[in-house]
Amino acid sequence: MGRFLWNEIVPIPSVDKQQEIVREYNIIQNRIALNKQLITTLEETAQTIYKQWFVDFEFPDEKGKPYKSNGGKMIWCEELEKEIPVGWEYNYFGNLIETINGYAFKSEDFDLKGIYPIIKIKNIKAPYVYIQSDTQYYNNKISANLRKLTANKGDILISMTGSGANQLNSAVGQVGKYYYKVKALINQRVCKILPKQDFYNEFIFQFISSQDIQTELLNGSTGSANQANISPNQIKDLKVLIPDENTLKIYSKTASSIDNFKSLEMIDKLEELNILLLAKMTKVETKIETV
Repeated sequence: MGRFLWNEIVPIPSVDKQQEIVREYNIIQNRIALNKQLITTLEETAQTIYKQWFVDFEFPDEKGKPYKSNGGKMIWCEELEKEIPVGWEYNYFGNLIETINGYAFKSEDFDLKGIYPIIKIKNIKAPYVYIQSDTQYYNNKISANLRKLTANKGDILISMTGSGANQLNSAVGQVGKYYYKVKALINQRVCKILPKQDFYNEFIFQFISSQDIQTELLNGSTGSANQANISPNQIKDLKVLIPDENTLKIYSKTASSIDNFKSLEMIDKLEELNILLLAKMTKVETKIETV
């Protein structure tokens, strides 16, 4: 049983000091909230542009005007039962991507700290991939076989195992983009979606992250409600309306400018603010414990 310290004198920080700590805490919290709001706005902007260009067909024409509403040439697509821009084709997603499955690391490969974070299913929380406090690391030399299993900044990862439709927050097919500068390794049942051309990347990310495609992957999964699975072939066999190369290149520049700013704000600023916040909290706790 614990003992009561009725007669102990425990100094408390002055009122001015307490108010100073609270003010600093609130400033940091407000900055974090503003950063999160900015990230949300950027994400919504990216989704809106994707819809305008590839769903509504209002991408900029040669004169910079919205294509469809300014008389852009359209052609009938039997499979989609609607008109699509001339030069576009409805084909398999596999024409745009390669898939790379993660590695089945052994228990002795995992360390609490180290060089290369190992990305597991739980690290993918759409639309991002997070390195968490409980993330494990690989400290050995990366072999030739493991080299292709690295996750680099901007890579798109997807969970190949998860829950079914009964638990959407952890559902199979979660898609996240990796924004950290440090190289990571992907664990089993995590798949990297690799574009065949670099300028496909932003289009691929928005397509595979869209609600319709997420639902299609979920409905096509196998297994049980608690452990559903998808396969690389299922991803490659998705049908997608593929724009002409020039439109994809222009979209890549537009979307990348948003994405680059978002990644800077999301990772660098939030990490910096969180470290500052934790330092302040630790400082207060230490003072209270030692006085």
